[in-house]
Amino acid sequence: MIEEIIRIIKNQVEACKTKREMFHLPIMEGVCIHEMQLPVHGSILLHTQYILELSTDEMIKIDYMSKDKCRAFQVNPDESIISVETPYPYLDFNDYWDEKY
Repeated sequence: MIEEIIRIIKNQVEACKTKREMFHLPIMEGVCIHEMQLPVHGSILLHTQYILELSTDEMIKIDYMSKDKCRAFQVNPDESIISVETPYPYLDFNDYWDEKY
């Protein structure tokens, strides 16, 4: 089951990269999702942590940030960074992409 959830998350990340959009966790059946908005500072405009509890008692931690690259005198969310951690290191991944703003 955890491999299927990771595949869904990776597909969502690829869709966000293609559309240059912010990450939004897709709805997944059989998964209890805890969402926390973490404090922001510096160039970080949005910092969200998701804890996914699977029916198999496994957990997935997703750390997502939307940042301003500070290239202009205007605050714009223009870079997304995501980190996904599982109990199995071979399934963990990190990625980033430019946002269209």
